[in-house]
Amino acid sequence: SASIAYFMVRLSNFMVFFLTSSVILVFDCYLIDLVKTEGKVEKIPVRLFVTGLAALVGMLLSIISAFTNFYYYFDSFNVYHRGPGFLVAYLIPIICPLVQYSAVVKHRKSFSNFIFTAVTLYIFLPILLGLVQIFTYGISIVNMGMVLVSVFLYFFTYLKFS
Repeated sequence: SASIAYFMVRLSNFMVFFLTSSVILVFDCYLIDLVKTEGKVEKIPVRLFVTGLAALVGMLLSIISAFTNFYYYFDSFNVYHRGPGFLVAYLIPIICPLVQYSAVVKHRKSFSNFIFTAVTLYIFLPILLGLVQIFTYGISIVNMGMVLVSVFLYFFTYLKFS
């Protein structure tokens, strides 16, 4: 029915933006744990707390955008269009991972090669795809890439602890 399609297209599009920042937040928590356990660091790097806070701000902005058409909007035919702040939605998914990577590089010697490779893929593949996404329309390539690198992260972590 048309009312279900109207609701579902808005919900699914909102989730694309909301969950992108959510994944950054969860990955930030993973990195904090990794630095504490593998790196045996007692004081967590401030930059990881900042990226976690930025991810929360990104989640909040996606909620606000759902009501203000800042990131995107739908016309009377239920067709998606980018809003005036569309590029703002990509600041957090591009900048936060780079900041996270700086913490990883600082503690590089604490991590196995498997973990370092997985974390590097996890950070840079979505950034690369995010840059591609700015110029492509209609496909959530960043989110598909995040699924792929999540599988890599799981696989490499499994190999490390097997």
